[in-house]
Amino acid sequence: MSDDITQVGSVVSALKTSEIVETGDISEGAEGDRAGVCWFNGTRYSEGAFVCSSGKRLRCAWNGTWTDHSSC
Repeated sequence: MSDDITQVGSVVSALKTSEIVETGDISEGAEGDRAGVCWFNGTRYSEGAFVCSSGKRLRCAWNGTWTDHSSC
């Protein structure tokens, strides 16, 4: 898709990674560790950040979870 999206690879279970949810599953009750902050394999990302993992473009949501945004 775009070269400016960070390629993060697959989730490594031993490293901190925020929950990944389907875009339609975002709700007030689904909060990550801290609102506006997402983690992927031990790296911190701010709300609105995009990463590419295993062909999926993920976006850090306001509630600290990753949303499956599209393909990359």
